[in-house]
Amino acid sequence: MTQIAKVVKWVNSAKKPLWWRQVIRRVMEQGELQQQDLQLIYQIAKMEFGLIPQTKEYPNYVKVVAVAGFETEAAPVTLASLGNVKNVSSLIEDVTLTFPTVGLTAVYGDNGAGKSSYAKILKSACLTRGVKFVGIPQTLPPHITTKY
Repeated sequence: MTQIAKVVKWVNSAKKPLWWRQVIRRVMEQGELQQQDLQLIYQIAKMEFGLIPQTKEYPNYVKVVAVAGFETEAAPVTLASLGNVKNVSSLIEDVTLTFPTVGLTAVYGDNGAGKSSYAKILKSACLTRGVKFVGIPQTLPPHITTKY
């Protein structure tokens, strides 16, 4: 069992309060806690101990902390293409970027060409920690092709 799997098993043990697991989950996912996280955790603690009624979102907070995105993949994953991008910054729609499946790919271009926008999509798709990419509402997820 990997070290991160041991930590997740310990965090998910029944002896740990729900609010405490939420703190660990959010730190693992985001890297740090923001003021809105602290306010939500405080509300979760009050719901957990019956000080306020449980909201309809409460069952979502009871879910166990997952290991996904924090361990080594069982098989290597290679990015082959990225396409079907809609409503992301000012990226041109229906363009597919194709990447070689071996070696290293460098992305370069003029200011405003979309390098950072594509990087945000990849960051979200690759389960990185930190601030998650938020696209325009009703954004269709980009089509990402991977090779195993």
